[in-house]
Amino acid sequence: MISSNKKHNGEVMKAKGISRYISIDIVESVLMRMNPKDAMRLSTTCKEWRVTIPQYDPTMRKTPWFFTILRSTGSCILRSVVNEDISFEITLPSYSREQIFIENVLHGWLVIQDVTISLYNPFSRVRLDLPFAPFSSFYYFYMTSAPMNPDCIALGHNNEHLFVWRPGDEFWTAEKNVEVKYYKSIVMFQGELYAIRYSKISNRQLVCFQVAPFQRKDLDVPPPMDLYNNDVYLVESCGELVLVCIFEASKVHLFQLDLKNKAWIKIESLGDQSILLNKRHNKNSGISISAHATGCLGNCIYVIDWILVYIYNLENHSIIKSDKGLLGYNLMQWIIPTSSCNK
Repeated sequence: MISSNKKHNGEVMKAKGISRYISIDIVESVLMRMNPKDAMRLSTTCKEWRVTIPQYDPTMRKTPWFFTILRSTGSCILRSVVNEDISFEITLPSYSREQIFIENVLHGWLVIQDVTISLYNPFSRVRLDLPFAPFSSFYYFYMTSAPMNPDCIALGHNNEHLFVWRPGDEFWTAEKNVEVKYYKSIVMFQGELYAIRYSKISNRQLVCFQVAPFQRKDLDVPPPMDLYNNDVYLVESCGELVLVCIFEASKVHLFQLDLKNKAWIKIESLGDQSILLNKRHNKNSGISISAHATGCLGNCIYVIDWILVYIYNLENHSIIKSDKGLLGYNLMQWIIPTSSCNK
């Protein structure tokens, strides 16, 4: 997962940061075994370590991690997807072990439902408590970006209304004129929100939300197959909106949205991309990442289904089911550090 590029075009690159004094191999070995919190503390000791940490600390890269909560200890486990020997246990502070519930993981942040919604970054240890909601819980919660981003918009809906929160707001704003439905998957794409409507009878299952002001519209795009009875995921991948359909846990179908012609176009390959999917009670979510940049398998789809991980290889149409190193965990999810995570 971590490689030291010591030479470039036959010439030795100029060492930066602490590697001017300590071998890069030793620096990498130390940081690979260091808890993310301690690594961040190390970055504050001097200028050399501050320059070095982002280059070699595995938690600063966009490599995905398995995340799971251990209720018995009030901590969470982070384990590298590409190197099972790298893992961390991090204590979640100031939460009730009996009541804590991880609603989702969005943009590198845990969405924690305790008395109300709070956001927690397991890498930087930053906690952000959102305003108290005027009801017990959301049916669905989504963020358009990391909460440290001033353009972030958090959405939550119950059975009646859609509620909106932006960084700096002291209250949730109710969007009462927006019809609230159940959705199987939601994703931000080209400045708007797209969702798969949970409907058995409607052919207009693709829904778009204009963000400012909030307006909802059903898109006249016929579904490419049965979206009600199958696991479906909307994913933004390389500037395109991709629909992943998993049929009977063994067959994967990929479609790319052609909005101009109001159609889903079947595709056979993801190229260098990998897609990570979370299957969570009709609240499915997905992330597209570069296999080359993260060390994952290219042209593959990773699916977390409770305590199992399925890897669908689109090249040879094979399926790998793995529980190695994952037994005893529950309700796993993906988490990927982002640049805004570490602020």
